[in-house]
Amino acid sequence: MVVCLAALLDRLYRADSVATSVGLSAAASVISRLIGLARGVALAWLISQAQFGLFGVALLVVNVLLPLCSAGLYEGVTRYVPFHESAGALRKFVIRSSVLVFGVTLAVTVILGLLAQPVGSVLFSAARLATGPDMPAGENSAGGALMLVSLACVLTLALYHTLLGLLKGLRMFRAFSAAELLSAFLFAVLAVAGALRGFTTARALIAAYATACVVAVLVFTPGLLARLPRGDQPTGRESSRPTSSLLTYSAWAAGTAILWHALAYYPMWYLLKVSDSETVGTFHAVRIITQFVQIGAVLLIAVVAANVNRLWEHDGREVAEPRMRVLTKACLIALIAGASILSVLRPIVMRLFPSKFAVGAAAYDPLILFFLLVGIVGLVAVRLNVLEKPRHVCLAWLIGAVVNVAVSYLLLGPAADATTSTQVSALQSAAWAGVAGVTAALVVCIGLVRMERLALDLPSMVLVVAAFSVGFGWSVALPVLALLLVATFVTGHVFTPQERADLRVSLLGTSTR
Repeated sequence: MVVCLAALLDRLYRADSVATSVGLSAAASVISRLIGLARGVALAWLISQAQFGLFGVALLVVNVLLPLCSAGLYEGVTRYVPFHESAGALRKFVIRSSVLVFGVTLAVTVILGLLAQPVGSVLFSAARLATGPDMPAGENSAGGALMLVSLACVLTLALYHTLLGLLKGLRMFRAFSAAELLSAFLFAVLAVAGALRGFTTARALIAAYATACVVAVLVFTPGLLARLPRGDQPTGRESSRPTSSLLTYSAWAAGTAILWHALAYYPMWYLLKVSDSETVGTFHAVRIITQFVQIGAVLLIAVVAANVNRLWEHDGREVAEPRMRVLTKACLIALIAGASILSVLRPIVMRLFPSKFAVGAAAYDPLILFFLLVGIVGLVAVRLNVLEKPRHVCLAWLIGAVVNVAVSYLLLGPAADATTSTQVSALQSAAWAGVAGVTAALVVCIGLVRMERLALDLPSMVLVVAAFSVGFGWSVALPVLALLLVATFVTGHVFTPQERADLRVSLLGTSTR
């Protein structure tokens, strides 16, 4: 029994090949998201619409605060752990970086904790509608309590993501995938079980999230530490990558993450300022469904990045660039097709939620477009990442976030003058504000890759423009998709004969002959 357990652990913490790594992480990501979908649907039936909305806002606050409080250091851990492994200084780096992440995160969360009351009242308070009831007297204190729980969750997430970063950097994707699945499963079980027993507040749900992260860290950290080299044997390479490299990389990664999450969630937060928690709960429910477009995009982007990075490093730009062009067009077609199908399924998937969420259908198609465009930005950003230009990606999300804030204000109006506008109008405005922001980020990305002489070709640009048809419903998206499929498989307007052959090699590994 002990021998079998030891053999299982050895396989769990074994470094894997690129193909195995991508496959494992993709499978774990899909299953984790499905668990998250099941959790979200169950909670929509078990808790009030207002608390469901506050839970969604709390998740966005946690996602924004995580890179801010940790300075994105867990991203730097992923990037530099392979270097320190080859430099013979792995154990030293693991201990030093983990202490650094925990120390920085703890210091910032403590500072924010001292300001929890005023900050929480700003982040989690709904608008006082002109014809609605006054704000409850205890709302400010409730916001402060939710802020404290969110900060505690941020601290646990910093440790959890550091663990994931180490596993990913060491190519231990079996353990990485198992940790993701365990945390997702525990979060779902704790949240749903707690709701069934009467713990139906957003605070209880965020506490369940933090607990799941702690358990995952406690379960997988000992196995990782046991498989680190007992003693470092420096090769002299470590000094060529000082701590400043880790901090610089982490700073850009943190900035990008903060701006992306701010862009992704700001319309929902601003919706809380101009409407109420029930409307936000509806918006959050629709996001849970439509974000599956982004999940599909992440999986495709991982394949493209792995393929392109390998060719770029081993065979050079002249070989990698044509492959990147072919894979980009194939992914764009796949994403547009998937988004169009999801649009067709709207009447079915909306029935997963209680009838009180039905009004959310107004934001369904614009949110599909939002997540589709997020995926397209990720595809374009592969070109910037292969050039090691993280600041360009950060700039794109910065401009997108600014546009997002401005359009949210224009479409939803000033928060100080909140009125009882219809839910349909508010939901649509919030969704289209997000589309405006990510469109701005996409335009900037396309301009930057052109500046770096890795511009999208004409068929790719046509596909990008065609993607916007999804935002106007299936009646527009399906005819556009039909035209794209004809252009792809019947004519040579999308892929040249050589590109078709290259695509077969990429996808199937077959010979071009």
